[in-house]
Amino acid sequence: MRKIPTNLENPIDNVIINMCEPIAKYFRTLHFNPNDITTLSLIFGILSLLFLYKSKPILAVACYFISYMFDCADGYYARKYRMCTKLGDLYDHIKDWTVNITYGYILFTRNRHKLSTYGWILVVLLFLFLLGMQALYFGAQERYYGKLEQVPSLAWLGKLIKTKEQAKKVLSVTRFFGCGTFVVVVILFTLWIEYKK
Repeated sequence: MRKIPTNLENPIDNVIINMCEPIAKYFRTLHFNPNDITTLSLIFGILSLLFLYKSKPILAVACYFISYMFDCADGYYARKYRMCTKLGDLYDHIKDWTVNITYGYILFTRNRHKLSTYGWILVVLLFLFLLGMQALYFGAQERYYGKLEQVPSLAWLGKLIKTKEQAKKVLSVTRFFGCGTFVVVVILFTLWIEYKK
């Protein structure tokens, strides 16, 4: 089940979420719960880290993308079958942060010699910009969905985005900076920096 309409969703995420419906039906026949799907996301996230560490960038980004697809699927599944839990939400977020921070650390330590200090500063600024836009996007998404106060890490955005109408306006701009965009930028940057001489 979607949180927001397709016209306010990240275009990349729209494609992935459309694939979640048949995936959700299949996992339902296997009696999966959302945390099982999060665990699949974690497994592919760990594989992406191992492949990145072992200098196999194609396999790393493929596993990173599959991990992200399962990350979209777990929330969709939880909402569709009314299986949302605080523990599941916490597990999902800890997994996201752990995989992404470790991925960034490995990527930097393996490639720090390929860019100047100023180059890395620009990369960090780009990712901070994307993360800031994502925070606004998430806050607006949760306000639109009516669950902002239930997400402690985003509750502070409730002071900025007070109504569903404000959320709609914010989403119309920030939708292009959602998670799908972040994942594509990470993948493209990984391939570029890993193959840079």
